[in-house]
Amino acid sequence: MHCGQPSADLRGLKPLIGERLTIGDFSIGALVPTAERLQLPVQDFPEILRWYKGLATLPSWQQAVATKDAATAAWLSQRSS
Repeated sequence: MHCGQPSADLRGLKPLIGERLTIGDFSIGALVPTAERLQLPVQDFPEILRWYKGLATLPSWQQAVATKDAATAAWLSQRSS
């Protein structure tokens, strides 16, 4: 999926602002897992969790998260050596 092309993966996912996903969706989306890891009270905001759950179903988002997780693991491993 390319950001400029509509995709069936996006059906039903409502962006934060406007009618289409923007850099804002991806920027805020990147913070949600970190907030959860830091045990911030994300559960107090069910609409954010609902929105993030939709974003997290996108294959391109899943790939980006997996890539970030692998890079973080490699960096942490290198630091502990």
